[in-house]
Amino acid sequence: RPRIIVGTPGRINDHLDRGILKLKQADFLVLDETDRMLDAGFTVQIEKVMGFLAPKRQTLLFSATVSPNIARIAERYLKDPVRISVSKSSAPAPNIKQDTMRVSDGAKYTSLLDSLNDRDGSIIVFVKTKHGTEKMAKRLSKEGHSADAIHGDLKQNKRDRVIASFRNKKYRILVATDVAARGLDIPHIEHVINYDLPQCAEDYVHRIGRTARAGATGSALSFITPGDRAKWNAIERLLNPGSKSGSKPKRSPRKRTSNAGSRGDVVPFRRDKKKKWSPSKRAA
Repeated sequence: RPRIIVGTPGRINDHLDRGILKLKQADFLVLDETDRMLDAGFTVQIEKVMGFLAPKRQTLLFSATVSPNIARIAERYLKDPVRISVSKSSAPAPNIKQDTMRVSDGAKYTSLLDSLNDRDGSIIVFVKTKHGTEKMAKRLSKEGHSADAIHGDLKQNKRDRVIASFRNKKYRILVATDVAARGLDIPHIEHVINYDLPQCAEDYVHRIGRTARAGATGSALSFITPGDRAKWNAIERLLNPGSKSGSKPKRSPRKRTSNAGSRGDVVPFRRDKKKKWSPSKRAA
């Protein structure tokens, strides 16, 4: 009789429904990589598993980030929880050059194409939805770029093939969602582009951490549309602990385009003397 059972939410539910598995006497429930499971659409199945457990148990929840959905599950199913942080997530690697670009919604895709053409080497482009990864990869392929997509709905064998192709440089561009790309360790990723800003500010640090691995240098470019103000303010507060509020992304006076007002200019980040992150006042 096993003392520990390890499984995916779907497989565990299958055994529970067939009566093969009994959990009423289980003393512990461990939810590992909760953010990845929620991104893969397992919220309902996780809650269903909890319905088979005795109310008197200890639940341990592990997650790289704490999104609103994770906070909701923790509040509903954890009793008097203690939150333990084992790493500081608000400190991006100093060898990542961070830039922002203020763009209109209509000029966003054109600005992405220009940014891709301006960069050499392997690139990860982050978008906000699983469907968006597939759509973006197809659009970029039609533009002549070698691109593929990765997201939480991919089966493991397909995911492995996509990662292997990107690692072997069959594709130069990988379009990804937040959680699908977490944990990727591919040394030749030179650039990260946040086409869509993350919903959770902490995911910004995880995203740009895909570049500048093992002491290498890398760059991160974030597009900021008029509707992204609140998200960007949250990211700035994370990167600048103690700041009262986020600042509005500024245009650089040096790189104005002929299509002024639609496509923005690149504004770099810099580390100040107090080791906080803040946008510089003018482009270098």
